[in-house]
This record gives sequence, C-alpha cells and structure tokens, in this order.
Amino acid sequence: MEGKVTVRNKERASVERHMTRLQDRRPDTLQTTSLHMDVLRDLKRINGHLISVAAPILEEAGLLRESRLKKG
Repeated sequence: MEGKVTVRNKERASVERHMTRLQDRRPDTLQTTSLHMDVLRDLKRINGHLISVAAPILEEAGLLRESRLKKG
C-alpha cells in the first residue's frame, strides 16, 4: 500500500512522456498509443486489486490509518 503513491506518480509521468511523444508526432508512438494507454490502465487496475486485498489484512492487523484524508 505504501507503493500506491509511487505507482500513481510513475503512471502520471509515463502519460506525460507519452503525450510529449505524441505532440512530436513520432510514428512509433502514433501507432502504439492505444496499447500504451491500455497497459497503463491495466497496471493501475492490478494495483487497485492488490490494494483491495491488502487493505482488510492491514486493517485487521491494526496497520491501517482510519482515514486517508488530510487533516484540516
């Protein structure tokens, strides 16, 4: 679960790099754009599934915070 933020940041950086390549009209990027975005989406879903399995285990062990919201 600690890696969730890291995964989110890496995903964001990857999308930004991909968009830059698209703006540069690189032929290889234009041909693979849907594949690239599909892989990112699928990795994000896998990460979400792993988190959903880990959360109850960590909560039962008392290792999960009550809320992820930032304090006022």
